[in-house]
Amino acid sequence: MKTVMCIPTYNNPLFLSELLTDRAETYCQHEIDIIFFDSSEDSVSEKIVREYAADHDNVAYKRLDDELNEVPVSMQSNTKAYYILKHFSKPSDERYEYLWICSDALRFSDEALDRIDSYISAGKYDYIMLNSHEEQYRGDRLYPKPADFIKDNAWWMTWYGTTIVRIDTVLAGVDWDYYFDRYLRESSYNYSHLAFYAERTFMLNSFSAVSIDIWPGGLLISENKTGSGWINDVFHILFDVWPHVINMLSDKLDCTKETTDNMYRYSHSFTFEQLYHLRACGKFTNEVYEAHKEWIQIMVRKGDVEIRKVLALEPDVISERLIRIWDNFMKFYDNHDSIVIYGAGYFARIYAALFNQKGLAFRGFIVSNTADNPTELMGKPVTEVDQTDFCAEKTGVVLGISEPYIEEVKATLDMAGVRADVFSDRLEWVC
Repeated sequence: MKTVMCIPTYNNPLFLSELLTDRAETYCQHEIDIIFFDSSEDSVSEKIVREYAADHDNVAYKRLDDELNEVPVSMQSNTKAYYILKHFSKPSDERYEYLWICSDALRFSDEALDRIDSYISAGKYDYIMLNSHEEQYRGDRLYPKPADFIKDNAWWMTWYGTTIVRIDTVLAGVDWDYYFDRYLRESSYNYSHLAFYAERTFMLNSFSAVSIDIWPGGLLISENKTGSGWINDVFHILFDVWPHVINMLSDKLDCTKETTDNMYRYSHSFTFEQLYHLRACGKFTNEVYEAHKEWIQIMVRKGDVEIRKVLALEPDVISERLIRIWDNFMKFYDNHDSIVIYGAGYFARIYAALFNQKGLAFRGFIVSNTADNPTELMGKPVTEVDQTDFCAEKTGVVLGISEPYIEEVKATLDMAGVRADVFSDRLEWVC
């Protein structure tokens, strides 16, 4: 059965180039066509896609506002998703059985695609849900009841790319005026696509869904992704918009509180480090913390004392600190001929993505032991400390590791005889 992956994109040519190079041929082998719906302000993305599509039948480019006629470039992304859904609900194109709206920053592993194939080939599921965000592997789960499916999966369905829908059931006979009017409002924009998916589950004569656990490693995020565009509004979106949208489903969904709470319990939508940003821009206040203290602690995995230390800092003090960290790093960068990142995990990837975004060259990654790490990461080599030449060039080491391990790693580098300069300030606060 044929699947169409629709990717709305806006000013992200690096994401598209990476995706086409790394995954497009693999998607083709799994009978997945990729259509980019572009609303960028320039033609860079269009050129990248059209050049690739000239030699690959499974890739196509469409200018979003031209193709769908009604969509202005500046329109909110969830609204664009609605127009794509509406576009494929028309019976004029019967090539595809399943529709997969996906973020331009998400990638899926070969193993994940094999498992998705098996459920698509069965042809009996209205929804195929891709879950890679649980704390531990839980296995695939079948859902014969809409309410159970929404309760367990709504929080994860908010990500573009996690929900695949069967066109001839989910998109059949949709009253689009109703959905556009009901959910495409300021109070529900951010989760309007989830609201559509959720409400449609209750409209089907028979319902069948599966949640595929592709944890760990089944879903990957672009190496060029440095952060989330909605982080500055995270408290409003999570604590105002999210419960409001779920409550709009209350006439059909009898477990709205549990569905709402699952978002806070499992999503970890922002990190402790990002609280500094949110404090600096005046979004993270004592009032916000007191109102949502329990869930904020769970989401950032920190206790009350550590979080209150952030709140004790005045926003302008944090802003000055962030500026100072970046200025100090640029001085460090300019004073060295070569930069390497110590680490190959979460923070190392964040730093590497930041460097790529800023056009800052770095040589690669170094680790204490390559046995527990990849030999290459983000196109750069990963080498052991004792196999790295620090003398050929004036090399600076940026510590891309969790804060509690900084002193331990400094000691390790010193014991290994590394005499390179080390930068240990927290660059993720700047991202």
